[in-house]
Amino acid sequence: MWKNRWSNAKGLRQTKEYVNDIGDEWFKHLKELNRQNLRIVVGFITGHYGFKKHLHRLGLIDSPQCRFCEEEDEDVHHLIWRCPTFEQRRAHPIEKYQWFIRLSTHIGTLMNQQI
Repeated sequence: MWKNRWSNAKGLRQTKEYVNDIGDEWFKHLKELNRQNLRIVVGFITGHYGFKKHLHRLGLIDSPQCRFCEEEDEDVHHLIWRCPTFEQRRAHPIEKYQWFIRLSTHIGTLMNQQI
């Protein structure tokens, strides 16, 4: 029943992009995280984690450029898929949920250190 509700839910564009096959695998990995890392992963999945592109749009910062490479606007897509700073971490083939969780918690922790 809940899978049907998920599939038919309106909106959730960002979340559905990363959690397109919601199920027990995601929850298995998420429930193993501590509170801080869970907050980071959920922020990455939903797109609500203080990305500079969003903060710039709100008028809270001067530039949307990525704090790590300064080549593109910083949003979750750039950090996970395109930022050259994390290219080597993307190259390690592991199970997809663990890969996303590890990469997003790593990037989120670095972002927190720069605040």
